[in-house]
Amino acid sequence: MKKSLSTFYRVKFFIFSTLFLLTNAYAFALSANNTSELNKIKICHIPPGNPSNVHTIEISQSAWAAHKAHGDSMDACETQEEEEEDDKNNTIICHIPPGNPDNPQTIRISKPAWTAHQAHGDSLGECGSDDGDGDNDDGDDNDGDNDCLAVISATFSNDNLTVTANSSKELSNVILKFNDDSTLKFDGLSDDSQTFSGTGASAGKCIVGIWIKSGCNTSSDESGSGEFVANDGWNGTCDHDKCLPSSITGGSIKFTGLHDPAGTNTVTNTALPSGPYEALGFEYIWLQSAVKVPNVVGNSDWSVVPGSENLIELEISDLLQTIYFIRCARYIGCQDYWGETNIAEVVVDPCTYGSIDGGSIAFDGAYDPEATNTVTNAALPTGPYQALEFNYIWLQSDVNVPNVVGNSEWSVVPGSENLTELEISDLLQTTYFIRCARYIGCEDYWGE
Repeated sequence: MKKSLSTFYRVKFFIFSTLFLLTNAYAFALSANNTSELNKIKICHIPPGNPSNVHTIEISQSAWAAHKAHGDSMDACETQEEEEEDDKNNTIICHIPPGNPDNPQTIRISKPAWTAHQAHGDSLGECGSDDGDGDNDDGDDNDGDNDCLAVISATFSNDNLTVTANSSKELSNVILKFNDDSTLKFDGLSDDSQTFSGTGASAGKCIVGIWIKSGCNTSSDESGSGEFVANDGWNGTCDHDKCLPSSITGGSIKFTGLHDPAGTNTVTNTALPSGPYEALGFEYIWLQSAVKVPNVVGNSDWSVVPGSENLIELEISDLLQTIYFIRCARYIGCQDYWGETNIAEVVVDPCTYGSIDGGSIAFDGAYDPEATNTVTNAALPTGPYQALEFNYIWLQSDVNVPNVVGNSEWSVVPGSENLTELEISDLLQTTYFIRCARYIGCEDYWGE
């Protein structure tokens, strides 16, 4: 009996020990498993060579450094809806830590926080991808996409009076900055390249820089402006000797045909003045002369055409002889008109056929051999050159035929020069008379 009891207790002890060991082993396994779970983290994994296959995985914390190095990010990958919501509410910026400007950092912030960051020099977009204009250039001034960023440049003239703005997109507006710190804005642009200069009160001012707004380029230093480009050729002075004779070319003018005393006669512009300071604008005056001689200082043959100030083209009338014209130009603000055109000749020819109406004459009754007989004036000659006077001569013929050149039936009445009426005597047969007229200075009598 003692032996059986002893065996019973040994069996019981074995079973108890076995259960104890199994329980401890299970507990250890649970503890080890819990420790392993605690050391794992979820990350958004970007497979090398397959960046479009972003997905969430779990890794041990010790493996995080290697994953982070090739672009993985902590926590589960966002769904498309979560990404869109995040883009809507947040933006990526290049943050310049205050007091540590050499350590720029790419961070994501809420959009309402952007104003404060912009105020101390941060810029939209990732560090290293921004062009310094403060804008991420996607058409939305509050996010980090660069799709609408315009590549801009500016070319300044050697005299600093003009600048050409160039962009890879259409220009929206430009703002010129002048040497006196004043500005001039040009809105409503559409081309991708355009040249600008000072106008109005800004004419002739030197341009020291330009803000170019194109695409979504912006700048914080001028309200509503684009990216600023400085004039590297500006040397700090704007002293243009614009009033020298060599600074302006006068252009050219012309007159076609003969002067028409009954119509409109215009000396027309064929080329405007030009010069390096065209932005200043021009003033004009016209000169006239009865002789074709060069216009030099002190030449009294040339005089100012009354009322011709600042006319590009000149309408003329009431000319009685051929006259010569010159248009003179100067830059606004100068005293002398150094820019001269060619000489335009306006030919006045009152001696052409058809330029005069001879008037009319009359003889009343029958010829009286015992009395005074007079062919009287019924109407004096007329013509477009009313200020010109007439010469007269009378013709006579025994036959009533038209007077044409070369017709020998008509002959000059002796002593009839410059008579408006003609006294006749000693006639032996019926005779016919014509009074002819011409403008003084002409050769032919066209007015009959």
